[in-house]
Amino acid sequence: MKIAKATLLIIFSTGAALNIPASAQTSPTSTPAPTEKLSEQLSKNLQNYDPNAGVSREKREMAYGKLFEAQRNISRMMAQRTQSGMEAFAGQARSAILESLQFDPGISESYVALVELTLITSSDFSEARSLSLLATKLNND
Repeated sequence: MKIAKATLLIIFSTGAALNIPASAQTSPTSTPAPTEKLSEQLSKNLQNYDPNAGVSREKREMAYGKLFEAQRNISRMMAQRTQSGMEAFAGQARSAILESLQFDPGISESYVALVELTLITSSDFSEARSLSLLATKLNND
């Protein structure tokens, strides 16, 4: 039993594909709805954001702390030699950026960090452009 668990662990950690017989596969009865892009979600969140209302100092400090954490993870991601290492640090960076935006959605640097991460990990130019437009909407500098 221990050998079987170890073998499965190795298979899943190396990303080996499992061959499932066609008879065991089920096809979806309806096509899933397309997922909303991150830029669209953030744009909706910004519609409720009032830049004149201000954010408490504590929340702003937490937001910048998370942004610095994200930048550190992006730097570590770039030093990785394996795809799995890059994906792990990219996920951590993305999570930290999104947490930063929860604390203070008015920090344009967070959107710029998302642009950088999007271009590095997925090369989705339209999403990167949408995110950069959000950043410039907040701060024209």
